[in-house]
Amino acid sequence: MVTCTGQRGEDGRTVSLTVRDQGPGVDSEQALRIFNKFERLGRENDGGSGLGLYISSRLAKAMNGDLTVENAGEAGAAFRLTLPLFEAE
Repeated sequence: MVTCTGQRGEDGRTVSLTVRDQGPGVDSEQALRIFNKFERLGRENDGGSGLGLYISSRLAKAMNGDLTVENAGEAGAAFRLTLPLFEAE
């Protein structure tokens, strides 16, 4: 199961979207590497090139935001995309 939640930042200037899964999670060492180019956390045979999270992180930064990951407790990981809010013109 995947859960998505959104919320406005306490400062009122940001919005965040958190996606939680129930997979194997990530430990603190993996969290340091997970956004690196070509990083696959040691997985070899499940497809992918290790670029998806790298590109996602770069896009977040290009929009003056951030993409982070943390262990979601008993099982899974929580990825949080935080972006600044802009006034519509």
